[in-house]
Amino acid sequence: VVGLGLVFAGTCLAGAYRPSRHARSRRCFMKRAAASNFRGDEPKQTSRELEWYDVRPEVRKYDSSRLFSLDVECVATGCTHARRHRSACELALVNSIGTLLFHTYIKPSEYIVSYLTPYTGLNHGDLDRLKPISLRQALQCLKALLPKNAILVGQCPEGDVVWTGLNKGRDFVDTVDLAEIFRTSDGTLSSLRHVARVLLNREFPAEKPHDPRWDASVSMELYNLAAAASPDELEHIRQQLLSPRYWPPIPSTAKRCGYSIDGVCLSMYSETNCTCGAQMMSTC
Repeated sequence: VVGLGLVFAGTCLAGAYRPSRHARSRRCFMKRAAASNFRGDEPKQTSRELEWYDVRPEVRKYDSSRLFSLDVECVATGCTHARRHRSACELALVNSIGTLLFHTYIKPSEYIVSYLTPYTGLNHGDLDRLKPISLRQALQCLKALLPKNAILVGQCPEGDVVWTGLNKGRDFVDTVDLAEIFRTSDGTLSSLRHVARVLLNREFPAEKPHDPRWDASVSMELYNLAAAASPDELEHIRQQLLSPRYWPPIPSTAKRCGYSIDGVCLSMYSETNCTCGAQMMSTC
């Protein structure tokens, strides 16, 4: 994103993603009499008698010295919504209590198709004035700060890992995906901003560009909230995200931009709004 955790730029989904009852939800689908037919993550229902078994991940607890949150913002180096057409332009790393350990701007080595200004706040020429470093230098700094047994917390952190070049199993042990932790019982996925607004009473102005420092800090705060909750408390927390008081969520940057900026497709979750034909992402 833009750093998509979560959202494109570090926040994977902006607003919320609500699948239909039997679509795009990571659950086990079992037929009482005969097996259902599957196509990817979407079950092809062969009977109305369908049972759901919730397999959302448990919130694993770790020693605080191992916990970090990394958030990355990206510019576009191609016109599709695919991750390969995004390149890191800014990142932030915080520790388990949200203390900022590292923040830098990055000079992409590839040609920049769009600065995705509504996400990054950057325009042509801005990066040069901000004294960016190379991605290689940024990666070296991250490796120096992260212990080998580090756990990376974030909203759809896979994108942040890909864009920085960190290697799972060598530079860190595992990730914790907040999008899955706060997935509701009906399969609804919420953006980092929506979850922070509802659960932490922390709002980031919708019209402002993303800030990886804010995203990383909020991500760690949300993880600590979930990790301290009992299973029943966590389920109650999840249901708060669907409260009429906060629903529907504030429109995402992608939606406000018509799912396209400078000809770059932003619709990675909906074929309806996709203009590039690249493969859809089922979640993050």
